[in-house]
Amino acid sequence: MWPAGSLAGFAIVGSPAFLASSMKMPLTALVLIVEFTRVGHDFLIPISLAVAGSISVFQLCVQIAARPVKTSASAGFRAVKPAMPSLEHLD
Repeated sequence: MWPAGSLAGFAIVGSPAFLASSMKMPLTALVLIVEFTRVGHDFLIPISLAVAGSISVFQLCVQIAARPVKTSASAGFRAVKPAMPSLEHLD
């Protein structure tokens, strides 16, 4: 796959990126992985970049999902509800 890096290194860099997006707490994910794995300071920059990238992609996906969907009708375009379902009926 990648001759310069080990698979463990990719897992150490990718896991805080996943945690940061799923928990919506990037700093907590970074600190948890560094404390649990006891990696050195040489992993901080790749982990930080991966966390920043995952949070950016997550925010972009949220913005795209919140846009109204346009459908073509005989009178032109009309806006309909967003694609994301609401959880208000569960209350």
